Amino acid sequence: MNTWSAALTKPASGENGKSGGESAWASFVATSEIVMESVDDGIRQNVAITDVQLDPPLPVLGRPITVAVQLKSFGGAATTPFNVELLLDGERVAQRAASLASNGEATLRFDARLIEPGDHVFEARLPDDVDVLAVDNRRWLSTEATLGARVLCVADVPSAAEDIARALNPRFREGAAEDAIGVEIIATAGLAAAELSAFDAVFICNVAEPSAREQRLLDRYVASGAAVVFVLGDRIQPAAYKDIFNAKSGLLPIEIVEQPSAGDWRLDPLDYRHPVLQPFAGQSRSGLLGVRVSQYFPLRIVGEGSAPAVALAFTSGDPALIIGEHGLGRVAILATDPALTTRTEPWSTLAVSPSFVPLVRELFSYLSADRRTERLNRIVGEPLAPPFDATGEAPGRVEWKTPAGVVTTAPPETNHRGVYTVQHEKPGGDGGETTAIAVNVDTSESDLAAVNVGDLQQRGVVEGAASGAAGPSYPGAVLLQGYLLAAAAALVLMELTVAWLFGRGWA
Repeated sequence: MNTWSAALTKPASGENGKSGGESAWASFVATSEIVMESVDDGIRQNVAITDVQLDPPLPVLGRPITVAVQLKSFGGAATTPFNVELLLDGERVAQRAASLASNGEATLRFDARLIEPGDHVFEARLPDDVDVLAVDNRRWLSTEATLGARVLCVADVPSAAEDIARALNPRFREGAAEDAIGVEIIATAGLAAAELSAFDAVFICNVAEPSAREQRLLDRYVASGAAVVFVLGDRIQPAAYKDIFNAKSGLLPIEIVEQPSAGDWRLDPLDYRHPVLQPFAGQSRSGLLGVRVSQYFPLRIVGEGSAPAVALAFTSGDPALIIGEHGLGRVAILATDPALTTRTEPWSTLAVSPSFVPLVRELFSYLSADRRTERLNRIVGEPLAPPFDATGEAPGRVEWKTPAGVVTTAPPETNHRGVYTVQHEKPGGDGGETTAIAVNVDTSESDLAAVNVGDLQQRGVVEGAASGAAGPSYPGAVLLQGYLLAAAAALVLMELTVAWLFGRGWA
């Protein structure tokens, strides 16, 4: 498979400016004997299922969803028509015909509906005889059917959370209508008694001083796989957040500067690199660049570990939106207050910008739906995370099962594609549940085009020349035919020696 290009174009992380792939290869060559043999038989036609996605990403129980199956043809001529099957929990629910042009792509959409709560697995399947590589002809997607997305907004005063709530659901006061996000606003004093496991995300809106108990609840909540967004404003006391945000045991390794900065700034999307900002790229009328900011709390990333991502900045250069991971969940902090109603003047015009609603919803989707999908769907070789109870506590007895039926008590290595399951008891032995995790192959390896050794030489990955029948020649290489010739000569010599010895004995 032609995986060389992907390996050699990884971001530079090696010595002397080499890419990560080149540096790793150079280290491998220095300590290994390498033989390169051509296995190209001229058959390069391959069709792969490259992705399976749901719309909406978080299926709601009993409501219609769309399953999008993406296909791609690698090389060869146009394919003859073939069938694509869609299975739900092992049962075929739909079938569509498809055909692809040479190096073509297509997306098939299937209508579906989940009528039972809990985990479900979709599988898209191609016939094994559609091409010469069957390993990428099946792809799984694990998901969970819920009663609908729910968000809890916590604030010292309701007005601090109303703009966020309205962005998530314009009619949040009337409850969650069909396909809408359910939003509830509570006072900070009610956070300790709230059933956080019933919510997909919690927004902490301009809360002055979270108590130690509230901080512990939020820590366990995020660790279980949920999401928390902190919105900073004129009420917060930075000193009260030092236990929440620090490099040792905090939700994120950041520091909130004691005093807010005052001035006149705009937002900088940082070339729209972060997934939350990517939908705004090329959308000049979104209003994002026109948002004015008069005050914000400067944020500093501290510590030497894995740094969180700066998704959005101010034109001053300071971070506006930082997003990171904690346990199985994600945490975000917005350095300015979008609320229009404050004790003094509003800190920004974000809430009246056309970009505000899509920004809040993209943030919520990335923190909750995308993170959940990421946990339930892995690539071969990626680790499986141990389960946590909704309270953030480690469960009781845990039992993993691989696609081959091997049972373990520790997360197994994902060496094979298919569906892995984990059964775990709730803390205290109060029931249990089973989670299905789909593991798929990386279809960047689906291109069967032969690697060009000359390209490797130009990149400095291998040296020397490979030409004619002489075979490859570069540092660390040992010619296979040389070994075979030496082995044949040794066998001839051994045969003559044995014949001579046995001949003397008979004589």
